[in-house]
Amino acid sequence: IRFKNSHAWFIVGAAGTGKSHLIGDIVTKRQLNDAHSILLLGEKFNSQDEPLTQIVQLLDYPGRKEQWLRNLNEYGKANQKPVAIFIDGLNEKGGDVLWSAHLIGLIDDIERFEYLRLIVSFRISGARNWFYDMAYNHPEFTVYHHKGFEGKEDVASEFIFSSFGLDQPLWPAYGSEFANPLFLIKY
Repeated sequence: IRFKNSHAWFIVGAAGTGKSHLIGDIVTKRQLNDAHSILLLGEKFNSQDEPLTQIVQLLDYPGRKEQWLRNLNEYGKANQKPVAIFIDGLNEKGGDVLWSAHLIGLIDDIERFEYLRLIVSFRISGARNWFYDMAYNHPEFTVYHHKGFEGKEDVASEFIFSSFGLDQPLWPAYGSEFANPLFLIKY
């Protein structure tokens, strides 16, 4: 992910398409390039408290949230690389209540700092809800639609089957479900 043009990114996709693994891979690659990241899980947030307050508490930061943001920004500036805050799975544990009220505010807080970035993931489906609206109706945000193995179902299936020592299916066509990594693992 290149952060030059955007302080906030949404990684979206259907359930099981590998959004969490993608974020894990991004954090790992950033770490190998001495670019620092903070990875938080959406399931750790409650719906009562404002997200930035919760982040500071989850990280056991002893100071105020504004100071934490300033410190992170200074750290990024000193290293000449943005510090990326990842929150994976915003719609876990009923997150729609929390994030529909506070995500824009959190983005506004992050955008005040040159060396801070926010990357969040959430599940979208055909249901028209708040998350769907954020992914499709807000061109001011950078949105990456993660589609799992779409277009590479045969390669993915061969890899998964061989990894588990299973014979390849005899039928020649792979259905769309084979694009979903979670389906392949459970299959």
